[in-house]
Formats: sequence, structure tokens, C-alpha cells
Amino acid sequence: MTDKETLLGAQNRAQNAQKKYPNAQFWVGIEGGCCKQYDRVWVFAWVAICSNQSMQLGRSSSFALPPYIASYLDQGFELGEATDQVFDKHNSKHKDGVIGALSHGHIDRTTYYIQPMILALMPFLPQP
Repeated sequence: MTDKETLLGAQNRAQNAQKKYPNAQFWVGIEGGCCKQYDRVWVFAWVAICSNQSMQLGRSSSFALPPYIASYLDQGFELGEATDQVFDKHNSKHKDGVIGALSHGHIDRTTYYIQPMILALMPFLPQP
């Protein structure tokens, strides 16, 4: 439930991928999270990409959860579970996620993660 914990989750995922596939050139960790700020619960994602030389990061845009979903988090539900309850779905966190449900399919989880992935990759691109 914090930005810092979510970032750490992405970094840990990338480092675990590096341990599992040591011969790769890049290792990627993606972690979605939420935090309370400005009297709302905000949803976002971090992407961590490792090479043998460095770890680079990218963060998604954020959006506020409607109170009727945020209230489930206060009761101890994970966001995927809350989304399933509110929208009568099953395993939504592995499909379109809360972003897909709230945007009526205009943005799905894959689309949501593209921008932070590109942002994390930018430092690896050749520079003038």
C-alpha cells in the first residue's frame, strides 16, 4: 500500500528473474500497487529493468480508485479481489484488471504497462 513497497516489488521481481535466467541481456520486474494520498487511494505501477550494468525504472500514470472500490482495500481485500467483487469478475488481476473495468475496456493492463516499460528502457537506448 505504498509507492516505496511497490517499487521494491518491481526491483525484487527483476532481480529474481536475473537469478533464474542469468544468461539474458535484460531482466524485467513489473509491480502494480496503490497508496493513500490526498484523501484518495491511487493506483499505479513500477517497472524495473536490469542489465549487467544498471537497473532502470519507469512508473505509470496514476488514477484514483472510486470510494466504492477503495473501501474493499480498507477491509483487507487485495485490489484484484475487490475488482472481482465489485464487477462480478473472476481473476481480473490476470486479465484487464481494475483499469480495464473502470475504463470500460478502453485501457487494459497490457496497455497500461507499455508506457512505464518504455520509460524504463530509455536509458538503455543509444544517446547522442
